[in-house]
Amino acid sequence: DMLMKFDILTKVASGYIVLKPDQGTSRNYKVCFSGKTDLACEVEVKPVDPSAPAPPAPAEADAGANAKDAKAYLESKGVLQFVQGVLQVLVKERPADPFPFMARHFL
Repeated sequence: DMLMKFDILTKVASGYIVLKPDQGTSRNYKVCFSGKTDLACEVEVKPVDPSAPAPPAPAEADAGANAKDAKAYLESKGVLQFVQGVLQVLVKERPADPFPFMARHFL
């Protein structure tokens, strides 16, 4: 009667998506998982209810350290310079749909 079952799940893979800003409707995204070419899933992302409470902000000390670490990593791998270059070309060209335009530079 008062029995509760707990299942511990094993992490199989991790994947990320980058959401396009200002999408007023729901949108489907395909998630590809690192190191698992045969594994993928599709998720539907819906807009947040504007009356819902915002998540808590990270502590400022942690955020500053994380930002410095992130910048150092991006600079050491050349990613920061590459993305800045892509954004410069984007601003010069001003395509109607910037997302496919940017995607071409990443493939």
